Amino acid sequence: MATLKDVAQRAGVSVSTVSRVFSGTAFVEEGTKARVLEVAEELNYYPNALGRFLKKRQTRNIGVLIPDIRNPIFPVLVRAMEDKAEASGYTICLCNTDESAAKEEKYMKVLQSVWVDGIVVATGGLCDKWNNIEGFFNRNVPVVSLIRKVNDQMDLIASDHRGGMKQAIDYLINQGRKKIAVCKGPDNILAYHERITAYRERMEALGLYDERRVIDIMPYQSPTDSKENAGLKLREYLDQGVETDAIIAANDVAAMQCIWAITERGLRVPEDIAVIGFDNVDISCMTTPPLTTVGQPLYDMGEKAIDLLIQKIEDPRTSGMVQTIRFANQLIVRQTT
Repeated sequence: MATLKDVAQRAGVSVSTVSRVFSGTAFVEEGTKARVLEVAEELNYYPNALGRFLKKRQTRNIGVLIPDIRNPIFPVLVRAMEDKAEASGYTICLCNTDESAAKEEKYMKVLQSVWVDGIVVATGGLCDKWNNIEGFFNRNVPVVSLIRKVNDQMDLIASDHRGGMKQAIDYLINQGRKKIAVCKGPDNILAYHERITAYRERMEALGLYDERRVIDIMPYQSPTDSKENAGLKLREYLDQGVETDAIIAANDVAAMQCIWAITERGLRVPEDIAVIGFDNVDISCMTTPPLTTVGQPLYDMGEKAIDLLIQKIEDPRTSGMVQTIRFANQLIVRQTT
């Protein structure tokens, strides 16, 4: 088995230069770096992660827990996290928890066994281990929450859901629409809780709030449930005859089902009922008609989560500084309004 010394001798450089190439901790001239990597491939050499951990107490691995990669916001977030981690010399270990506390705890044990340096959690922290991370891992492991809040002692990267809802309502009001319905997601998820709260507050301030126009698309366990329940609940809602000239959906997938339910009932989008989604996932511009939506800067949020986590990993003095970072949402007007 080839060693670091073998690579150095074949490449004609020092052992410390080879070490810097693989650790990414210091500058190495591009030509030298390319030569070292070429020789390493020839010799089938790979850095010993266990040895690096024993020496530096770091594996340069980051755990990432998400509910379900099929949810269309998460591919963008994960891509951003992977890009940022790789550029910083880290590797991510991705875990899908399927909204299960038991599965989340299982993956936490896996991450404990591979000695990750830090964790990004986007599940909301369903299991109770998050309240004593240091005790669970028997060491200090920085954790940053993304999209969903875990607790007040943990950093949070999220978007301004309240501001996004206000943008959507005010835009519809300026169009002359006042009978605005909303699709309500589960209250235990930060985004849905803040959006429905902002909807109530804004509509009450305008004297337009009507509880009948709050459409509950629960139960919600996966993107498939979101799609099927939104379609079913929208058909039931439209059949009740509640006067409605606009619907703000819980997310873009639900908005697509709103469009389908409206057109199935012989109504037109946006002439009879306007539709606004949330998130601006890739497929939102491909609907018929293209979907107006409140966009979250998902890629920027994923990058920031990794950036903040690495800062905490590499500078333990920042571990006690809890931050909440909110990104502005933007209303993207297309043809459903």
